[in-house]
Amino acid sequence: MSITFTEVSFTYQTLTRRQRARLVAESALHNENKYVIHGNGTGNKSRSKHDQAYDTHMEQTGNSSGEMNPYEKNTTNQQATARNAMPAVSSVPSEPTTSAIPSAQTPPPHSTSAQQWGETPHTPWALQNVSFSIEKGMFIGLAGHTGSGKSTLLQHMNGLFTPTCGTVSVDGFSTHNKKHKKEIIKRVGLIFQYPERQLFAPTVAEDIAFGPRNLGLTPHEVNKRVAWALEHVHLNPSEYMHKSPFELSGGIQRRVAIAGVLAMQPHYVIADEPAAGLDPAAKRTLLELFKNLNSEGVSIIMASHNMNDLAQYCSRVLVLNKGQQLCFDTPEVVFSPENEHTLRSVGLEIPDLYACAARLRKQGIPLTYPTAHTTHELAEQLAYILNHKAAQHG
Repeated sequence: MSITFTEVSFTYQTLTRRQRARLVAESALHNENKYVIHGNGTGNKSRSKHDQAYDTHMEQTGNSSGEMNPYEKNTTNQQATARNAMPAVSSVPSEPTTSAIPSAQTPPPHSTSAQQWGETPHTPWALQNVSFSIEKGMFIGLAGHTGSGKSTLLQHMNGLFTPTCGTVSVDGFSTHNKKHKKEIIKRVGLIFQYPERQLFAPTVAEDIAFGPRNLGLTPHEVNKRVAWALEHVHLNPSEYMHKSPFELSGGIQRRVAIAGVLAMQPHYVIADEPAAGLDPAAKRTLLELFKNLNSEGVSIIMASHNMNDLAQYCSRVLVLNKGQQLCFDTPEVVFSPENEHTLRSVGLEIPDLYACAARLRKQGIPLTYPTAHTTHELAEQLAYILNHKAAQHG
């Protein structure tokens, strides 16, 4: 049971024109949310600046072909299907290393002047030569600066994207093989950033039931899945099932959207910045939810810009830089003092507890390494050391 990436490279040039345009529009919606109006009056449409820039680029290059992305034929169904029916991924098992992270300036193994990584869908390489394996029961953190390829990599795990080179497999099922799609859908659930934007049904129960119904389950089993999923996100089924999701608070909406993924009972849950925009209490509730799911045997793969969260909750951390794999190891190794300079050079910070422990060690306090994962654990270590010293001098 694993998700495996084997020498995966990906270029946006393999996508159709409409698929790339959609990516640009989604990027503008999530990252800028700035739109301009153009046209001649009646029937004008709102379009992002990115969208216009993309059209200009395509006209200049003379490339205006591209078939309709089937997901665009029905926006509502596409959003719900993408949320509730994501394929899983597996990779070649890799042993943890204890060496320092390689220099961020090291070029990709197969890079050439014609193969350059880019930060937008207009430039070719988004991932290059990525290989790793996610075994059953792991909690994986995905780190990297904005535009490093995190979201692109996550969408390979459910088959939304397939590699230009290399292979991605989920429990032995290749994402390249269309015959494997249904099996992958059963195994992997993808939670997009701001998943509440994908809510579409008039009631919470109908929204959560969308995925299980697509699996062909009986109405009785679908109802059981809905209740089970709501309980797992700490919402009372009898209180929330018949409410409109659009009348709920933002934090509750996000939990409902996540329940829609959990109702598929996936082996793997892929989360792209799941805590973005939440207040501290709602964020803590959400991360504890993932921790509890992981303790039940569900593999979690979570992208985040918050290194404190990755250090506290994850058993392994995968770091991307400009589409290439910088390291994949335990938090203790990834965030070790030896790797601090390299991480900072690619726009990442050392978790607060690790940085604090490093400063204490420099002051002569003999903290063990790996360090604590929580403030409480660090306080216990300090209390033990101070009590031991007091006893020696007493």
